[in-house]
Formats: sequence, C-alpha cells, structure tokens
Amino acid sequence: MAEPSADPLAVLHRLQTQLRLLTPVLTVAPDTPEVAAMLAGLADTTAAAAALLTAVEPDTLAVLRRALDCARAQQHNETASELVTAHGRVSVLLRGYGLRSRAVE
Repeated sequence: MAEPSADPLAVLHRLQTQLRLLTPVLTVAPDTPEVAAMLAGLADTTAAAAALLTAVEPDTLAVLRRALDCARAQQHNETASELVTAHGRVSVLLRGYGLRSRAVE
C-alpha cells in the first residue's frame, strides 16, 4: 500500500507528470520493460492519490483504475485513451487548486 503524501499538490503533480510521459511511450513501445516499470509507478502514485481523488474527483480515480485495468489486459489503445483522459482531468484539477489557493491569499 502506498504512503499518503503530506502535500496533496505534490502527488497530483507527480501523477500529471507520469501521465504526460507514459502516454507517448506506451503508444510507441507498449510491450517494453520500461513501460511496465512506468505503469507500476503510476499504480503506486494512483494509490497515493486515491484518498484525495475519492474526496474531490472520484471520476478521475475511476479513469486511472480503468487505465491500469486495460494495461493489465494488454489493451494498449484503450490504456492510452484512458491515460489521456486522466491527464486532462488531473490538469484541470491542478488548475482549480491554483485558482483556489490564490483566492485565499
């Protein structure tokens, strides 16, 4: 089980970066050890973000879980599609956090 991050924004940024990097690599070379390692890292980060996403954006968590399920089933096109969707959702969530944190200042 993954350790929860003390900084929720840090885990979301890590998730966004992993999604941004993993999608093109998966598209070009889906059956490589590097992709398997990147997917394992994404699974760990998803677990670390699960409580936060459950509270603020459960649909994003569902998309991430579908992506990981598709990856385990070696459905590469579906995995890539879900990863793109997840990246967009996490990006919107991070922009929302930025606006809220500036409004509080």
